[in-house]
Amino acid sequence: MGFTILIADDHALFRKALISLLKKNRPDWNFIEAQDGDVALSIVESHSLEIDVVVLDIQMPKKNGIETSQYIASRFSNIPIAILTQFSDEGLVDFFLREIRAVAFINKSLDDLEIETVLQRVERGERYLNIVMRESYTRIIESLNDKVLTFQFSQRDLEILQRMSLGFTTKEIAKVMHLSPSAVESYRKDLLRVTKTTNAAELIAFGFRSGILQI
Repeated sequence: MGFTILIADDHALFRKALISLLKKNRPDWNFIEAQDGDVALSIVESHSLEIDVVVLDIQMPKKNGIETSQYIASRFSNIPIAILTQFSDEGLVDFFLREIRAVAFINKSLDDLEIETVLQRVERGERYLNIVMRESYTRIIESLNDKVLTFQFSQRDLEILQRMSLGFTTKEIAKVMHLSPSAVESYRKDLLRVTKTTNAAELIAFGFRSGILQI
């Protein structure tokens, strides 16, 4: 049986176009599609012996790439995970390399031949980390200890961050914590500011990386 790749991305056009392009050069590869993290986990549960690598988008509805990768890494550690992203997310590199042991970071801006090259490396059992990601990883390692020590989070900050990591929406957090949605959003913005992260995925990754959140 050929190399089997599970691609989980909520953008159907991108997902199908990528598979179509890869199939032209690698007809021996097999592809399975998932539109969100929940579907991806269901497929992994039922086809774990057939899947050779899972390619995960970070931003997905229901279970995002962080939650999905955590589950796969803990239950199916034999299945390599490659991260699909639009950016060189410094805040996520360390988390995915340390906690998930990701084998590759695939930037969506790469053309199909470059993505094919990355997956060929994975097929050979190798890890792929491009120059930008290697530089980001080095900077994170150098600054991690100082960075973590400079932050002090209130109990409410920690509660909001914990619920964000579990996939709660702003409205759901507000309801559970008896706050207004605008108040929750204000806390979220403050957390982004003090951690120097730019979105929820980076913030959650920072939480796990620094030990504030536990897997």
